[in-house]
Amino acid sequence: MTQEARSLAHDRKKEPSPSGKPGGHSTTGPAFQHYQSAVQLLQHGKFEKAMAAFEKMLPSAPIELLDRCKMYIITCQRQLENHRLTFLTPEENYDYAISKLNTGYYEEAREQFDGILSAHPNADYASTAWRFSTPSPGAPRIASATWPAPSS
Repeated sequence: MTQEARSLAHDRKKEPSPSGKPGGHSTTGPAFQHYQSAVQLLQHGKFEKAMAAFEKMLPSAPIELLDRCKMYIITCQRQLENHRLTFLTPEENYDYAISKLNTGYYEEAREQFDGILSAHPNADYASTAWRFSTPSPGAPRIASATWPAPSS
């Protein structure tokens, strides 16, 4: 290559952004690390702590994380609402658990069945349904919330 071609090639090169990536987005800065920590809290089911972490980030969050933080705050709020469910009877709780089971939310169904069994140890219908809350290939699903006949 001639000297003139080398200088032209050097002039065409773009200077890297401060973060070393195009567009200047940093994935190693403190804001991103704080964001990752909040996401981990969310993934571990610690919704109150995750929501507080995301809310704390809002005023100073980089633009590329701002919408995600808002979305995760809404997710945390919805999850916290689900944990506040109250049922008047164990039958209502069972119906709700069956709906979770039938829609594929096995962990949530199992939690509901656990709650029924801890409050009502003689609830054999919940014990039977609890076994279905662990999916296995080809396992049947409970099609509807039906009450077994009382044991004599």
